[in-house]
Amino acid sequence: MSFFSMVYQLLIGPLEILYEFIYTAFDYMIWNDGLCIILLSLVMNFLLLPLYKRADAIQDAERQQEKDMADTVAHIKKTFQGDERFMMLQVYYRQNHYKPFYVLKGFLPLVLEIPFFIAAYNFLSNYKPLSGTAFGPIPDLGAPDQLLHMFGLTINLLPVLMTLINAISSAIYTKGFPLKDKLQLYGMALLFLVLLYDSPAGLVIYWTLNNLFSLVKNLLGKMKEGRHWIAISAAVIGAMLLIGGLTVIGEDDRPPAFLFGALLMIPVLIMLLKAGWKKLAPKFSRHETAKRSGAEAAQAPGTKQFLFGCILLAVLTGALIPSAVIESSPGEFVHSLHYYSPLRHILNASLLSFGLFVVWFGIFYAMFSPRGKRIFSAVIWVLGGINIVNYMFFGTNLGTLSAELYYDRVPVFTLGEKLLNLGILAALIALMVLIWKKKKVIALWVTTILMIAVSGMAGWNMIHIQSAMASRSESLEKDDSKQARIALSRDGKNVVVIMLDAYISSYLPFIMEENPELQRQFEGFVFYPNTISFGKNTNMGTPAIYGGYEYTPEEINKRDSESLESKQNEALRVVPILFRDKGYQVTVCDPPYAGYSWIPDLSIFDGDEGIHAYHTEQGQFMPASDEVLDQIWKRNFFCYGIMKSLPLVLQPAIYENGYYLGELNVHNLYERASGVLDSLPDMTIARDGNENTFLSLSNSATHEPVMLSLPDYDQVLEDAALQRLPLILALDRCGVVPGDGPTHQGIFDIPLLSPIP
Repeated sequence: MSFFSMVYQLLIGPLEILYEFIYTAFDYMIWNDGLCIILLSLVMNFLLLPLYKRADAIQDAERQQEKDMADTVAHIKKTFQGDERFMMLQVYYRQNHYKPFYVLKGFLPLVLEIPFFIAAYNFLSNYKPLSGTAFGPIPDLGAPDQLLHMFGLTINLLPVLMTLINAISSAIYTKGFPLKDKLQLYGMALLFLVLLYDSPAGLVIYWTLNNLFSLVKNLLGKMKEGRHWIAISAAVIGAMLLIGGLTVIGEDDRPPAFLFGALLMIPVLIMLLKAGWKKLAPKFSRHETAKRSGAEAAQAPGTKQFLFGCILLAVLTGALIPSAVIESSPGEFVHSLHYYSPLRHILNASLLSFGLFVVWFGIFYAMFSPRGKRIFSAVIWVLGGINIVNYMFFGTNLGTLSAELYYDRVPVFTLGEKLLNLGILAALIALMVLIWKKKKVIALWVTTILMIAVSGMAGWNMIHIQSAMASRSESLEKDDSKQARIALSRDGKNVVVIMLDAYISSYLPFIMEENPELQRQFEGFVFYPNTISFGKNTNMGTPAIYGGYEYTPEEINKRDSESLESKQNEALRVVPILFRDKGYQVTVCDPPYAGYSWIPDLSIFDGDEGIHAYHTEQGQFMPASDEVLDQIWKRNFFCYGIMKSLPLVLQPAIYENGYYLGELNVHNLYERASGVLDSLPDMTIARDGNENTFLSLSNSATHEPVMLSLPDYDQVLEDAALQRLPLILALDRCGVVPGDGPTHQGIFDIPLLSPIP
């Protein structure tokens, strides 16, 4: 990983994930990409409003100080020359507590805006679901709008509208400012026009709404009384939307109506709260003054408490939780054909975590007033305790987690588990708030101890990972140059066994009926319709498949003095050794769970001469799938850490069937396995002579759900979905219809009413 990619992961990466989280959450509620972009803009602007407000205040203070000093500075520059002028200016600046680099404060709002612009640009420019999606008069949110056609030219109208709004906002904001400040903002408006002119319409809509929000903010800043009327008007419109949602608005459009109505009510609620606080504030102020002594006031939390709390959260979500997952089976988190340490995934997750909790939380903290800093420090103190308790004591039995961070069953929590979790968290919050109010020094010590403990646990996991991979790295690196070469005989016997993991055999007759060419290709093969696995999972079912009845769960459990790993390896070797001893040339590809490792440990055949073993599903024939897997690891380890530290009621929503509120998950990886099958002609070598061959190939092309997109299937699936036929239940295993995820249970009990047309 390069230095610049690490900086990007630290500063921009958390913001991109934040954009994706918010957008996906709205997408599940309203199913309208255009409205999701509008809501995304509103939410982000409201979230950043305190930050920009504080940045504007700092900028105004610097500008006012510069204005107050301008006459004296001009006089010094006119009166003195050379070193004398320099010394006089330095003395004057020091007397006024001013430093020349303070002029950079004038660029603070722009500096803060750049990372959010980059994150929004990368997210909305590359968000695939926007492609081909229409919104109002815009035909495609994933392409330039091309709304205006004049004199044979196509003009993108949205960027022009965006620039116009930006210019009006700049004119209002810079009224009375020096010319250089005005030129700066107008220049930025033109720069954004150039940058975004050919950008996707979805991105331009988002940035246009940002400029519109800025315009409204600037108008409110100039209208002291007008803002109250605007807030009241917005509340009236919001109330009308809420009433309409309950009465005349259709059921499909009610969620966005309620959401917009609630958002429009926020300004007037804030106005009322401020009015009430102004009446109560003097009483609270007098009470606090009488209650707190000067010594107690001196104990107010400082930067150290906040910083240690943020580091605790960052290490927990970015280092400890990901390292605990990887430490359980390090070999699953590397590519056998281009080895690198799985510690790389912890580095990626840690950069995102430190970027969110230390860098961006730190920026917000620095911008807050002293009172805001005290509140923020208290929130971080409580959040650290909540996250640790959630991770350590709740949601610890969610099933098997794959290398792609995908559970074999969707996490589901009972109402009792959720209530217990919330009850304990409520008690914990009350205790932590009490400690914070009474003895802040205890809070600091507890935070420090937890930070050291969590860091130590993460470090211990990483040492174990590195030690475990030291013995594997040599063999994995040796596989880099090991291209699979499968020998087949032109004149002898060729025995080929392909184990399609999780394939539903009852579909085979219908597939053959649909494709007569397959019947010709597989002429001579025998179909055994009544065979069934002895276990619902691969590591339970494959021993009997490969070794026979002596390796059924009942039989291998009788040998309780041996490890499951040794019995798995023994079962995988049974048939290859039998064929080898009969004089066959034997090739084994991807023996499942060899060495009880997700990436098969081919060393189980090291002592078996005449048996050639290869990896084929680890990127050799489908490197693009490995790139997808890298993207999943780069993003989702951090998201998994966040999920595991949240209360149980929120974990399924963040997990979101393995997508973690994003686009990529294990379902994107089926191409790797199918790529192996497509590449069989490249792997096989036909040899002359009567030598017999045996090939055993495990393949997972059928393991994960895939969408059938052929036009012929569309109407059939739609009709079946409307009639709720058992056909849909059977196809759910193949992912044609959204369900609770893949399952091996009960599939063979579901009858097919008729073959798929």
